[in-house]
Amino acid sequence: MGFEDLKNAVQQLEDSLKEMDSVDESLRDKLTQLIAEINQNIDSTSDQDPKNLSEKVKSSVIQFEANHPRITELLEKIKKICIGLGI
Repeated sequence: MGFEDLKNAVQQLEDSLKEMDSVDESLRDKLTQLIAEINQNIDSTSDQDPKNLSEKVKSSVIQFEANHPRITELLEKIKKICIGLGI
């Protein structure tokens, strides 16, 4: 898995988030911020420190897993890709 897989997974996550009406606004904001951070790390011009990105994704998984299985599935996929890429 590489950066292209990560881009695809993030796009799927963004699309799923847009379709969901039942997400708490604060969780939606956190997830939107996480997506932005992931996208910045994909961009080669990013100055972001990527080492904690997989941990942030893991934290988001915990917040969504009970009520939003599709979001959780996508976050798990993103987490595995980030770990594989070392970010």
